[in-house]
Amino acid sequence: MSYDPVFEITPRIARGLMEIAALRENINNIPISPGAVKTLRDEARRRSVFHSAGLSGISVSSDEIERMTRRRGNFSVRERGEKEITGYFTALEWMENNADKPLTENTIRRVNAIVLGGDAARLSPSPFRERTSTSVSGLVEWLEKAEGEIPAPIAAAAAHHAISAIGPFNDGNVRTARIISTMTLYRGGFGLTGFYSMEEQYGADPKKYLDTLKIHHEITPWIEYFVLSMSKAFAEAKERVGREMSSDAWDRSALFRSLLPRQRKVLELFADRDVITSRDVETLLSFSARSARLLCQKLAAEGFLVAVNKADKTRNYKLGEKFTAAAQ
Repeated sequence: MSYDPVFEITPRIARGLMEIAALRENINNIPISPGAVKTLRDEARRRSVFHSAGLSGISVSSDEIERMTRRRGNFSVRERGEKEITGYFTALEWMENNADKPLTENTIRRVNAIVLGGDAARLSPSPFRERTSTSVSGLVEWLEKAEGEIPAPIAAAAAHHAISAIGPFNDGNVRTARIISTMTLYRGGFGLTGFYSMEEQYGADPKKYLDTLKIHHEITPWIEYFVLSMSKAFAEAKERVGREMSSDAWDRSALFRSLLPRQRKVLELFADRDVITSRDVETLLSFSARSARLLCQKLAAEGFLVAVNKADKTRNYKLGEKFTAAAQ
């Protein structure tokens, strides 16, 4: 069954798309240390989990969310709540690590399994409910054609709406829709290093979120809601980045300020890892594979990166010793 969403680009949607593009450009050009990147990304992920739980009617404190996602401590929420919270957190992690891979029917099935079960390594993809697989297939085909043709925020809004409306699984459909929607944004270049939370915007007015999502005959109202929510999420991310910069000692570091713009950007990759590959640089900067390899070679020649192995296509890099202080 083909998927052909009915919508129009209203003036508010057009204005929201321009605001999102401007905010993305602004935030991506802000030099920020890997330590600050990790802090902002972790905080945004916890906010997403917190508000997702609220949308499911689970009452839990932000402190409990933090302890739970760190996998320690005892919690006041019931077993179902704990499983849903850890499942959503794990699904967000999995999505961020796999956003550069093709979005397929199996991707959607796997996200649902993780959302429900929480173990990305051991779970088998969830089965579709009877007579829903063709509808999901049509959505996946539309998303593939939409890449590069339709603005990613609109494609993401459509994906969220479609999965929620189709309801291809026995449970967790709207949670799965949220994860796949965000994955679509990442794939379209709107990952923003994970600094924002769409769930936080939905959770600000749950009734408006759910009521708008239920409009099925044509999805312009939902797309408008989604785009404006995304613009607000990006604006709040910009404010948080600014606050982190003003309070962090690295902002006064002569070493960090001396880095070239691309060095600062590549430095973000070392926020949660010691070794990177040219594929990581390719994804981060939206480069071709060849351009990413050449940039890594150039940075290695400058001493910013140090090659760990000898294989050209699978070469790993660590940060040059002189620059490790800038990554703190």
